Amino acid sequence: MNSIKKFALFTLLCLLSLSSLQAEIVTRAAMDVGSAETKLTVADVDTETQKIVHIWYQTVKFVILRKDLAASQDGNLSSAIEERLLNALAELKVEAAQFNPKQWVGVGTSVFRKANNGQAILDRIKNEMNITITLVSQKEEAEIGFNSAVASTGLNPEEILSWDSGSGSFQIAGFNNGSYYMLGEEVFFEVYGKEFAYVAALEELFKLRGQPFSLLTPNPISIGEAFELYMTIRNEKLPPTPNWLQNKRKQVIGIGGITCPFSIGQIATGQYTYNSEQLWGALKTLCGKTDEEFAEFPDPSGVVMSLILLLSVLDHCGFEEITYSPTNGSCEGLLITPQYWQQ
Repeated sequence: MNSIKKFALFTLLCLLSLSSLQAEIVTRAAMDVGSAETKLTVADVDTETQKIVHIWYQTVKFVILRKDLAASQDGNLSSAIEERLLNALAELKVEAAQFNPKQWVGVGTSVFRKANNGQAILDRIKNEMNITITLVSQKEEAEIGFNSAVASTGLNPEEILSWDSGSGSFQIAGFNNGSYYMLGEEVFFEVYGKEFAYVAALEELFKLRGQPFSLLTPNPISIGEAFELYMTIRNEKLPPTPNWLQNKRKQVIGIGGITCPFSIGQIATGQYTYNSEQLWGALKTLCGKTDEEFAEFPDPSGVVMSLILLLSVLDHCGFEEITYSPTNGSCEGLLITPQYWQQ
């Protein structure tokens, strides 16, 4: 072997060695502080491939922030719900500590964007608990949700649309036109959504009934009320659909935990992939029932409302079907989105 080939081989080996030294497996703790649920996932992440290697722990605390805000008279989250949130975060911090995460990242979503004291509460969490919860925009929330869909399904990012629907907002995202920074490189990415989701739909139901907003269950909901609310949401509350959303080759992936609308749809239809016709059939069967008759659902009070909201957006967007991919909120996506872990 001549000297030039030896030098080239030596250089290549050095580069490979350097690459292997720079790449590492890091234990991370990701927290998704949502409008109704505060989620935690602790996992090992490959910093070179930005893929989850192993999930050590996942859990959720139910803190109904968005419902508290809906009942507020001054646009602030109440002091009672604020204390409940801090207590939940303290518990999560203790639970995660047993896995010795090297990095912590948390994000706050829709309810903190909407509440007058949203940022102040996040500041208090940082000062008193040494936990940084970054307030993200809806577009950033959509990016994290999209990454959760990719992480949970293993599908090609260019072949899917992600759909994240919580208590405060919904986001549908996917590759198309328009430059956006994601996964460490310039890509073409689009977002469709609104600060309108479960609690806002619930407020509309009480308006249709001529009643003030209540934290009590809305059940039973008649089929007439369900259809009227469905039409109100479709015709008055949702933005016009852009052309890129009509790509029939894309697989629509709904993400979230056991109480999200997509999980409710899965239980109601018995299928992880379902269409509008199947959802309407389930809705007609479930309308008129009380909480006591929804024993098989994790959140009885939200069953019919979730199906109405799901159908409203599904039909408005013209999606042929949707596949539910269970995630711990957006924690999986947060774990593999590089910009949140650079510090």
